[in-house]
Amino acid sequence: MRKKKNSGFTIIEMLVTIGVLTLLSGILITYSKSGENASVLLRQGAKIVTDVNRAKNLAVTTATFTDSEGNIIHPCGYGVYFDDVSEPNRYIIYADLSVTNCKASEHIRPTDGSADVEVIDFSTSIFIDKKNIESVFYLPPDPVIYFTPSEIDEASITIKAISGAKIEIKMSKAGQVSTF
Repeated sequence: MRKKKNSGFTIIEMLVTIGVLTLLSGILITYSKSGENASVLLRQGAKIVTDVNRAKNLAVTTATFTDSEGNIIHPCGYGVYFDDVSEPNRYIIYADLSVTNCKASEHIRPTDGSADVEVIDFSTSIFIDKKNIESVFYLPPDPVIYFTPSEIDEASITIKAISGAKIEIKMSKAGQVSTF
C-alpha cells in the first residue's frame, strides 16, 4: 500500500504570495490615484477651452441676456473673467451690458456680478497657478477680441493640480484657444 503524499502550500509560501500581492496592489492603487488626478486636470483644462469658445459663440450669435429682474437685454458681447482670488478658484462667463456705444465700452466684468451668465468653480484639487490675463472678451460680429490687460498679444493661464501636474491654456488675438 502506498502512502498518500500531502500536497499544498507551506505557511512560508503563503506569506510570500500574500506579500507579493500586497505590494502589487499598493503600486496599482498609487498609480490609479495619480492617474485620477491627471484625468481631473485634463477634464478641467478641456472645460476651460470649451467655456471660452462658448463665450465666443454667444458673442457671435448675439445671444440675448436675461437680467435678475427678467428683462431681456442685447449685450455688446460676452467674455470670460478668470478669478484666482476667490476660494475655490473659478472663472465667470459674463455679458457686457453697455447700452450706449459698444466699441467705447471697457468690456470688463462688473464687480457686482449683475452681468454674470455662469460661474464655474474649479475642482477642489485644481487651482490657477499663474496667468497673464484677467479676462478675455468677444465683441461681435467678427468677433473682435479684447484681453485685459490690453498690452498682451497672447494670453496664458496655467492650472495646477495638488499633485503638481500642470496644464497651460493659451488664447490668441485671432481667437484660437488651446492647451499645452
